[in-house]
Amino acid sequence: MKNTIAIIHWIDSAMHGSSQKSRQEWKDYKLVNGISVGIIVHEDKKQITIGQDWFYKDNIGSLDEFRSVSSYSKNGIKKIRRIKLSI
Repeated sequence: MKNTIAIIHWIDSAMHGSSQKSRQEWKDYKLVNGISVGIIVHEDKKQITIGQDWFYKDNIGSLDEFRSVSSYSKNGIKKIRRIKLSI
């Protein structure tokens, strides 16, 4: 079975708390940059979905299932590196 590992460099909104500050103080707060890694579960024009854990089919009954799955909007993705995986 062939799967692909994705290394996703993304940018997204950030929650900065509920404290009271001036407009000048708030202007220094930025968006969040992150990197996520996983096996591609699904991908289309709008998003990519990756799973952290993959339970592949084998002789002890695993069912080709994924766990710890996250989806990312392609609007917020700066770069995706794909690495082919064979098992």
